[in-house]
Amino acid sequence: MLIAVITGCVTFFNPYTSKSVSELLYDLASPCNESSRALTLCPSEPSKIPALLGSLGCALLIKVVLTSVTFGVKVPAGIYVPSMVIGALYGRIFGLTLKYIDFKQSGMLSQLYGLDTMPIGGPYAMAGAGAFLAGVTRMNITLATILFELTGSLNHVLPFSIAILVSNWVANAIEPDSLYELLLERNNFPYLDNRQTRSFDSSLADLVNRVGPNELIDVGDCTHVSSLTLRSMASMLQMRGEFDGCIPLIKGPILVGIISVPQLDFALDRLQQYCNALGVTDPIMCKLSVRDQDVRRYHHYYTSSSDLSRNMDNDNSGQQRTFFDSVVFTPRPTRQDSPDDDASSGSSYGNLSPLRVDPILVELSDFTKFIDRAPIMLDIHSPLALVEMMFTKLGTRLICVSREGKFVGILHRKKYIEFCHSDKSK
Repeated sequence: MLIAVITGCVTFFNPYTSKSVSELLYDLASPCNESSRALTLCPSEPSKIPALLGSLGCALLIKVVLTSVTFGVKVPAGIYVPSMVIGALYGRIFGLTLKYIDFKQSGMLSQLYGLDTMPIGGPYAMAGAGAFLAGVTRMNITLATILFELTGSLNHVLPFSIAILVSNWVANAIEPDSLYELLLERNNFPYLDNRQTRSFDSSLADLVNRVGPNELIDVGDCTHVSSLTLRSMASMLQMRGEFDGCIPLIKGPILVGIISVPQLDFALDRLQQYCNALGVTDPIMCKLSVRDQDVRRYHHYYTSSSDLSRNMDNDNSGQQRTFFDSVVFTPRPTRQDSPDDDASSGSSYGNLSPLRVDPILVELSDFTKFIDRAPIMLDIHSPLALVEMMFTKLGTRLICVSREGKFVGILHRKKYIEFCHSDKSK
């Protein structure tokens, strides 16, 4: 509110800042002819140019300050069009200044460049807009193409290109990074510049995060995990600041997949909402993997159950369903299995019994669709140059680390960037 009040008070009294940026940019780029809508920007007498230069100079100063403030406080006001307006104001001021000098010198500049009259309008404004925007964003060919499409004339392609090139050279001499790159570094975003080459003395073993037993899930022992356990593991990672981390899924020492924390939160929230609608308060066992021997075992054991067999034949829609599509496992009191089952078989379902539930709940408790079964994995002895290439070229957020095929830990992009910054500071 404070910025809005200050902006209104400062811009209200100036005829050029009180307009919208798109309307002002159109007026600044308009040529000076009889059909021009911006007649105030085309003085009929040279004596009116100084007053016009004062108004445009004041508007230029206001736009520079307010654009810096609004972009700095993260107000969604943009930087693209405001930058073009600032450059167009400067270009119009430049053109008017040349016109005034030409008048004072009795048309010397017009005669020098072989012109009937010195232009004061659109070409200077468009060249200034392109130059200022190029200095802010470091765009070059794309920006020249945009300006050519805006004007629709081949006569000004060369001046626009020269202005953009010179602006890029000057801006790179002052600050190598663009405004967006500076903003990424200021906000500590996990950004890696692929234009830089780094050399390291360390190895991947010095950076990998060792995953503890409470931070991973062994789906070889249990293919279903309680929703409370998954929620607590996701909350633990979020409390440590790993909002885009992951939970590894292993079978013994072998990594079989990962599930990201954002996707896990989405799946758990969706499951919780449906459970609240059904009035289910017990923890739901979420499926993360399926073992073939368990499917055969339970299918054989419950084929004699008339209720289950009757419901397994066909559902309401007439579609065939298997046993695992018809049940979801929830904790139940210990119950003896069939006599032909060996108690020492080590199955994780000895204390679980099937519970008939809604098919939608079965589908929502199936988290296998959220599992990445082919994560990027590197050996622990891999050089950091290969690690950086994985992050920059592939854009991955994390890399799984193994030693001799056995899962060791995870390296996140943020930790690698922190290491790069600390190594650079040294």
